[in-house]
Amino acid sequence: HYWFAGEASHHYRIKKIWWPAFSPDLNPIENFWGWMVNRMGAVEGDTQEELWDWIMQCWEEMADQRNYWENLIDSMPERLARVIELDGDLRKY
Repeated sequence: HYWFAGEASHHYRIKKIWWPAFSPDLNPIENFWGWMVNRMGAVEGDTQEELWDWIMQCWEEMADQRNYWENLIDSMPERLARVIELDGDLRKY
């Protein structure tokens, strides 16, 4: 992220924000991984190729779920406010 420093950030008007190094609450893809983990019981097959096929099937299934992704993105202001409120701690689920 060197190009974000100095002149480049000024020239491109990039506003840097502090972001916790480990912040699953601020990373919507973590919800997708959680969804996949919950489906792991449905995995059929024992080979790496079969597992990869299953992962791709999950990804393709969720790629068509526009509302799912939009809801995750729309939840970011609330997630960010909650992380700020908790002073960087993770949300308690």
